Amino acid sequence: MIGTITAGFSQRVQPASVSAAKFEVHVTKAMDVIIQFTLPQQLSGPGGGSGVDLRFEPDCARWSSVDNVSSATSFDPREPLTIHIEPNQAVYLWVGTVASALVKSQAGAYSGSITCTVQQISQ
Repeated sequence: MIGTITAGFSQRVQPASVSAAKFEVHVTKAMDVIIQFTLPQQLSGPGGGSGVDLRFEPDCARWSSVDNVSSATSFDPREPLTIHIEPNQAVYLWVGTVASALVKSQAGAYSGSITCTVQQISQ
């Protein structure tokens, strides 16, 4: 949830914000993984129209093996993230963005999806 954005203005959602996307990854055995995100360029608005552009920047995401974004490591969500995960260990990921409402944006609820894909690296 990004919050309220005034038409013609931008709002930065920091990874530490309660409005940032949050993901949690669990594995049952130790493995190296590649984590990739499919990031939307826009949010769909009332009636399916666009009106809020999203920009993902090199430092707008964080990851950690503890559920504490303030001590997490920064990464670029536009690029694959390769990490090692221990058995029964959780990995937490937070993704922020810069949302810009177009001048012609209609009032209403806008939505979009971020997809997180985790793939084991063959060993």
